[in-house]
Amino acid sequence: MIFHFLSISIIKTQDNQKINLATGQIRKFRQLHLPDTTTGVVTDTGYGCKDIIKESLNSGFELATMLKSNRKVKVQGIDTWLSIRDISAKLEEHSLHHVTVDGVTYRFSQLQGTIHGIGGRATKILLTQQYSDEKKFW
Repeated sequence: MIFHFLSISIIKTQDNQKINLATGQIRKFRQLHLPDTTTGVVTDTGYGCKDIIKESLNSGFELATMLKSNRKVKVQGIDTWLSIRDISAKLEEHSLHHVTVDGVTYRFSQLQGTIHGIGGRATKILLTQQYSDEKKFW
């Protein structure tokens, strides 16, 4: 199986314009109809918006995006919308996985949930916290 990454990087445009350009890139790539491949869209927090998430998932693409900590999600088993920041604060240390890269430790947990505004589609959510010198960064 071949895996394609569609990395979206648009600089120096108005916010709405960059979203329109990015969703247009996703639609054009979808039209290629590459058989026996898996396509993934990789973005940073500037592109982790509703339109790009929906376009990627509706195209059948895998999606790896960073969500802002105030983004609301509904985690499987909890029937209320919570911010990623609130969910991360409730995670217990024993439930986190640890990996250290170049002396920086990352703690993460994978959850199943729904991102607010995406139409009720269940999504895997990987929460990552970076710790360095006993400080937590988001």
